[in-house]
Amino acid sequence: LFYIHFNIENVKNLWKKLESKSQYEDTFHYALYLIKINKFQDAILKFSKFIDEGRTSYFSFNEIIDDKITDFFEVLLQKKQYHATYQLFQDYPDLLKERFKPIWYALMVIMKDEFPDEHLRMPAELRETVQEIVQKVTKVENNATQIV
Repeated sequence: LFYIHFNIENVKNLWKKLESKSQYEDTFHYALYLIKINKFQDAILKFSKFIDEGRTSYFSFNEIIDDKITDFFEVLLQKKQYHATYQLFQDYPDLLKERFKPIWYALMVIMKDEFPDEHLRMPAELRETVQEIVQKVTKVENNATQIV
């Protein structure tokens, strides 16, 4: 009887973890949706919750999560939310600045009038990646301008 109870508890715990993971991922997807409908402040709050949950839960940031965060920042930049992006990097410097250097330096290239020296610190090995991000962001901006 103990063996069966023990296994049922394991299944319950696993289910709770899976439910929690699903809610965690839903938070991210909702934040991304909010950006796409131009609800930037709400999106930033949801994204911050996503980051905080990822740091305090048993879910570690991995390549899949990193790709999602990169996508989030690219959409945020495409929507010209440079200061909001900058603020997120300031709010989570230990996580974001180190882990997402190409996004950080792309932001610094875009904001070089406000931060004239920061993009000059970019390591040479990141230049091509940063340039691709800047082109991707400005291409979307230019297409949006042409359509309007």
